[in-house]
Amino acid sequence: MTRKKRILQNRRAEIVGAVKELRQRLETETGVGLSHVESPLNIACENLLDDGEYNYNVRTALVQLQHVAEDPDSDCTITLERIKAFREELAERAELPPRDQITR
Repeated sequence: MTRKKRILQNRRAEIVGAVKELRQRLETETGVGLSHVESPLNIACENLLDDGEYNYNVRTALVQLQHVAEDPDSDCTITLERIKAFREELAERAELPPRDQITR
């Protein structure tokens, strides 16, 4: 594996780790179990160098988290903003190609 691929793999693994931390934080704030978010994150970890699978699964996890954070009964404004920022910055942070070039 080339150095560049190792760096990319590590960066993407760190992003998945940060999303897992958001999940834990949201679980603590809401008291809602979010174990179902682990599945797409695990798939993303298994496919760190597959742009399409990685993108799809990390975004799926973020959308699932966002739905919980947007619940009117929860007061998760700060966490919700962090989730939205992750979604907006994912392509750049994970060095993903343009959306029209990603296939799943």
